[in-house]
Amino acid sequence: MLGRMLPKLFHRRLVLLSVLCAGAFGVMLLQTARLALLENERHAADAEAWLVRESWSPTVRGQILDRRGRVLATAVPGYSVEIEFPVLSGDWAKDRAERYAKRLYAAEWGPLPAERKATVLARFERVYAEHARASWAQIAALTGATEEEIHDRAERTVARVSAMHARLVEVRETRALAELEEQGRPITDDQRRRIRARAEQPIREQAIGHPVVPRVSDGVAFELIRLAERTTRLEPAGPQGPPDEVPTVPGLSVRDAGDRTYPHEVMPVDIDLRTLPGPLRGEGRATMTVRGVCTHLLGWMRPRVFAEDQAARRAFLEEHPGNGGLLTPTGAD
Repeated sequence: MLGRMLPKLFHRRLVLLSVLCAGAFGVMLLQTARLALLENERHAADAEAWLVRESWSPTVRGQILDRRGRVLATAVPGYSVEIEFPVLSGDWAKDRAERYAKRLYAAEWGPLPAERKATVLARFERVYAEHARASWAQIAALTGATEEEIHDRAERTVARVSAMHARLVEVRETRALAELEEQGRPITDDQRRRIRARAEQPIREQAIGHPVVPRVSDGVAFELIRLAERTTRLEPAGPQGPPDEVPTVPGLSVRDAGDRTYPHEVMPVDIDLRTLPGPLRGEGRATMTVRGVCTHLLGWMRPRVFAEDQAARRAFLEEHPGNGGLLTPTGAD
């Protein structure tokens, strides 16, 4: 029948090409309809997210006065001694050891057996790690803190940041796998590896300094600033090898650590015992110490982290995984 309707081969070819083009356009039309009608909200949100640029600015808080001019809250200037997290965790020593080994062995480094490389790196890493740890004695001497206190605070910082990173990796990986399951796409081993690699990206806390001695005086802070600019020559390979110039105190920095004080947070209150309810009523007057005056207005800084704080943080990260401190290629948080 087609031959009678289209006796010429040219016409039959033209119809075939038209059908193929219509099929291709039909597939594209269906895909466009699916994206525009069924998944438009999700894709619009993803596109709009790229149009928003966020930057974090430090909070500046001024004095808070009552109606009589009394200072209820004020900022007190101060300085904090910080060490970069790679130094605290030992990654700095590993990186310097690898760089020094490649410089020392040059072209011979590549062909070396893996066991030989591991032995060399362990020996060099020990030198850099011992230098970093020994340099904390200078911080202790200037600040009055003990080396044990500095080491203890460093260990607690590493444990805390590592736990934060592990938790965020778990949240990122779980969310990425859930998104693939919602889309109905099969999850292969290669996809799992790529998701794991993206989830293990470092967080901001793994790239910045952390306090090892809080609240030092101006004079001590200026001494430490000068100390942070000094360098020391190490000989990881011994006298026969080339020296390596490193900071005298690796990762040392002095940051503004202004504190917030509340002059009237704790106040003695004079009470007339005759005005109390029956069971508490008595003669004379008594003085009681009231803590937390005006904290319902000024806020309250608790001295340590409680279980409900950790639970609230986990819930927040699950709802807002992008706010967990991920360093983006642009450096934004």
